[in-house]
Amino acid sequence: MKKLSFILCFLLLVLFQACTVSEKTGSEILYKSVDFPKSLNLTCTQVELPAVVEMMGWCLDDSLLYFRSTDTEYFFYTFRLSDFSLVDSCGRKGQGPNEWLFPRMTTMPDGGLFIMDSSNKRGFYRMKNQEVTRLASCKNFDNVSDMQIYKYPLIGYMNFFPREVSWKLYDVEAGLTKDSIRYLDESNKGQALQQHEFFWNFAADDKVVLAHLYRDEYTVLQLKGDTINSVQICQGDDYTDSSNGFYYGDVECTDKYIFLLSHKRQTKSKRNATEVEVYDYQGNPVCLLKLGIAAQHMLLDRPRQRLLFLSPDDDYVYVANLDLNVK
Repeated sequence: MKKLSFILCFLLLVLFQACTVSEKTGSEILYKSVDFPKSLNLTCTQVELPAVVEMMGWCLDDSLLYFRSTDTEYFFYTFRLSDFSLVDSCGRKGQGPNEWLFPRMTTMPDGGLFIMDSSNKRGFYRMKNQEVTRLASCKNFDNVSDMQIYKYPLIGYMNFFPREVSWKLYDVEAGLTKDSIRYLDESNKGQALQQHEFFWNFAADDKVVLAHLYRDEYTVLQLKGDTINSVQICQGDDYTDSSNGFYYGDVECTDKYIFLLSHKRQTKSKRNATEVEVYDYQGNPVCLLKLGIAAQHMLLDRPRQRLLFLSPDDDYVYVANLDLNVK
């Protein structure tokens, strides 16, 4: 009887571990309230950008907005954030010098683009004023999504495998993964991993924020050097229920606040119900921003105190000024 009880407990433990987060010391789970003290209706201004046919990625620095396109002659298009005028197009498609096949981009801390090309060149590059400098080769760097600079040579990125989704901190110069947080699925043929798809962003004070797509949940990682020092998980009431569809479609961070692009109230019959939930780093709700559009992606233009959005319904950029100090 004792042996049977032991086997049963062991099987239950295996089942519990089938789809779980890799263990990290210092993990903390907090309740995330949705009782916002104030709500604002934001007016979104429509801006048409020339030349960008299909947006496959975007990022910005203090003065420039960068787009990556797939349906045009060039991969990269640069616009002034002051008036959204076209500054430059570069990154010709091909296999010749300064040409690209499968580039991914983010901005360097001192301006310009940081590019990883997964073609036969397989390397990390810096592009500024169309001048390309090779920084390092791509070692042990596959299945990459949503790459961002932390403090060069450290970058963060998402990593997808059939039974694992992870966020990793990677040293470009050494070609080594320094630390990671993983969502594992040892059974169910990886189907449960859709519960752990997320968007992420670096925040101030060495923090990383992960906003989950299929769960009412966001996670704050506190970095210490090149390792994850602690994990704080902020969950809502229905974080285990994915029947409501999508939760968070993007995240942006400032020194004080976390901006979560929320799809909770967006349905096929109510496409203009996208909102932005604003929290502080203690998990307290600050403000609910109602957009009046269907937004799919979000960027925070800090110097101009505004949010930029892309909609799945058209090819415009939407600009919303903030009545909130987000610096």
